[in-house]
Amino acid sequence: MRASRAASRAEAAGEGQPHAAPRPALGHRCHSRGRDPRRSAAPALCRSLPVGRALRPRDEEGVMKPVTLSVVAIASVLAVASGSAGAADTPSPQCPTYQPLRQPFFGDLHVHTNDSVDAFVFDVVNGPRDAYAFARGGEVGMTPVDIDRKPTRTWKLRRPLDFTAVTDHSEGFGVTRVCRDPTSPAYSLPECQLLNGIIPTSALPNPSDVQFALHKTISQATLLLLIASVGVVPPNVPVTCRLYPDQCDAGALSIWQDEQDAAKQYDDPCHFTTFIAYEWTPMPGTANLHRNVVFANEHVPGRAFSYFETSERARSEGKLDYDARVLWEMLQENCLDAGTGCDVLTIPHNSNFSAGLMFPDPHDAKEAADRAVWEPLVEITQHKGSSECRFDRMYGSGVDTTDEQCAFEQEPSLTLLPNQYLPPPPPEAFQARAFVRSVLKDGLALEQQGFDDPANPGTKLNINPFKLGVIGSTDTHNGTPGNTDEIDWPGHVGNQDDTEVKRMSGAFTARSNPGGLAVVWAEENTRDSIFAALRRRETYGTSGTRPKVRFFGAWDFGDATSLCDDPSLVRVGYQQGVPMGSDLPPAPPGKKPRFVAWALKDEGVLDDSGSLLPGTGTPLQRLQIVKGWVDNAGATHERVLNIAPTRDDGALRPDGSFSEDVDPQTCRATTTGSGELCTVWEDDDFDPTQPAFYYARVLEDPTCRWSTYACRKLGVDPFADTCLAQAETAQPGQNLYDCCAIRLDPVIQERAWTSPIWYRPGS
Repeated sequence: MRASRAASRAEAAGEGQPHAAPRPALGHRCHSRGRDPRRSAAPALCRSLPVGRALRPRDEEGVMKPVTLSVVAIASVLAVASGSAGAADTPSPQCPTYQPLRQPFFGDLHVHTNDSVDAFVFDVVNGPRDAYAFARGGEVGMTPVDIDRKPTRTWKLRRPLDFTAVTDHSEGFGVTRVCRDPTSPAYSLPECQLLNGIIPTSALPNPSDVQFALHKTISQATLLLLIASVGVVPPNVPVTCRLYPDQCDAGALSIWQDEQDAAKQYDDPCHFTTFIAYEWTPMPGTANLHRNVVFANEHVPGRAFSYFETSERARSEGKLDYDARVLWEMLQENCLDAGTGCDVLTIPHNSNFSAGLMFPDPHDAKEAADRAVWEPLVEITQHKGSSECRFDRMYGSGVDTTDEQCAFEQEPSLTLLPNQYLPPPPPEAFQARAFVRSVLKDGLALEQQGFDDPANPGTKLNINPFKLGVIGSTDTHNGTPGNTDEIDWPGHVGNQDDTEVKRMSGAFTARSNPGGLAVVWAEENTRDSIFAALRRRETYGTSGTRPKVRFFGAWDFGDATSLCDDPSLVRVGYQQGVPMGSDLPPAPPGKKPRFVAWALKDEGVLDDSGSLLPGTGTPLQRLQIVKGWVDNAGATHERVLNIAPTRDDGALRPDGSFSEDVDPQTCRATTTGSGELCTVWEDDDFDPTQPAFYYARVLEDPTCRWSTYACRKLGVDPFADTCLAQAETAQPGQNLYDCCAIRLDPVIQERAWTSPIWYRPGS
């Protein structure tokens, strides 16, 4: 083995020597695992300047300025940004560990605490400070709670996170603060009493006690009432806040200030980054249209604008109550235009529950441009399922896809309305635009179709409104960001899923999963650097594990046959290519795009015996490229290709197929994947007249799902032929049939999705 190989792997993983300031990337030796160069490590394709030009001009402080240009000018700005592999200004280095070649930071940008009403109502004890402490590796309390509402168990991460945003629902700020204040005049109202819980869960002798059932029913009924307040059009302000509007308003402002103070207290530049954030929660007819609002720094509006405020303004403007444009207008006025240095982006999530309403056709060119600016990212996975795409193995068909990997962590509902006891809707009942891949394809089609320019009748502006990078996150409601280990997942929703019995017999939790993680490639662990990475979409999402993934595209990478071993791959990659989240420059005549995909498996966690904890440190099974494009007739298409490994790799069966099996005794894969994969792929079917996107998907070897571990602890083996019989007798009086449900896969393949690289014809 060459002495430089370990250094090359470190280079690819962003673990090179720290620098005090940016410097040009030098050539580096690549790592190779065996004879096939596609098993090699790709060095980090980075350079000292961030890739991707800002979509809005910046002021002298580097803050995004409001879009005040004409529609034509906006389109021009977007076109320049899309066609450029150039760079916005690099944030000034702050840390001794600054890496101009960038390094991966793992985080969670979707976290709820007891400041969210749908956490508070379920006895969740952790607030924003607890959540940040947990993310840093601290121990926090968990339900069940005792008679004094004190937690009876504790939990901590095995691996701390690098960054976190607490994103509590702003719609409940007022009622939550007022109802838990015994001195408030509203405290004795029935709504507050129900929210506070008549019977503390903790005081009950066992989970099957009739009192617990009563408390659970009260909690769920109260939550449903609150959901109904934002699930109707127009939304209904909670009764408490209608009776005591001043107290609720003061309570909402108080919680928002406390959220800011908590983020400020735990932000530790170079070590741990916090972002001030909240969730905007419209759900008309229970369709999920939620967005997390993430601010770049401490300069934020004085109020966290909720669905109640935006819907009132929307009606005054003749718009739908849940129109996201109104949220952006209010953020524009109170953040970007405030002159304070405020900057912000919004991140939609759970389009899988949106009934196709999350990403409507833009009304005009301005809205198309606004969408591209405000929403550079989408949350592709979290505890309420994967939103990449949908395939139903029982029906043998998918939603706008034939990709069977789209069966991963699917929910059986069109909206957030639970659907536990009814058969899941057939694929044709789902709207294609409920899933991210279809949204990406439609973005290409809308750009090709163009939008009318009101300033120049008859002229079309070509803007892609759905140019979305991807992240994952958890959506935990326990204040436990990054809590994604499958082997002993403790639940995410307070007293609703704080035991194995509840998790496997609840209306929602058995279908849920521990959630995902957001990963950014940034120079250092600071707000400026990480927010810049989010803005330029140099991000990827994982289903909860921590593989390191690079993805780059170019028209010419030189000698592609040995690129993964090329000692100058870093320099070549950034001089001639672009990273995930970027646009390819115009196509040279006769050229086809080439892509480098590289992945390093999750390092894993050791248990007390020194062995890898199951579900962590899992080898990589394969690298895939997902391509979407629009033909000259305007029809959208997709193609999924396995690009690594080759047939002689351990991840393949003798017949060349991939195994999806595990040893039932150990939950280990029956074949052995790779610690590292790298390959170069060229699109031989490329048509320079057709817009396209490409992203990498990394599949790990199969492992057991969290529910398999939970069921076994309860005495039910999902792999056993006698599973149903075990479910009937293992826990008397408890419904554990979900342990044997055909739709609850006992085995999963953890994965990562990169942000796409786009190609658009012309400049």
